[in-house]
Amino acid sequence: MSNKATELLLLVVMVLTVVVGLAAFLDGSTQESEREASNLGINRRVVFYNGYTGEYVLTIEGLLSVTLGDRHPDFVTVTVRTGPSQYKEHYLRVADNVTLFCEQIEPVPAAPFHITA
Repeated sequence: MSNKATELLLLVVMVLTVVVGLAAFLDGSTQESEREASNLGINRRVVFYNGYTGEYVLTIEGLLSVTLGDRHPDFVTVTVRTGPSQYKEHYLRVADNVTLFCEQIEPVPAAPFHITA
């Protein structure tokens, strides 16, 4: 194998190693954030938006978790922690004219190399 081909192969292997390592790093951070959100530990804002009228139907903010289709495929469950042992659940239907988006309000520190199941 020529010197150029060896250098190119080495470069491809190095790039793939970086890409795979970065993907694992990001996946670990994402898993930790999602677990924390499921445990109602992340401040979020959920907005239900009517695409026809351009208006917000409902906005919910706080320590909340969003579950899609757990009771019915078209429904979203939003569970909000309102106190140390107090919760509220909201059930909303998502239709062709109503969608939702969820925003994380504050950053959450993540330790991607310390993942527990």
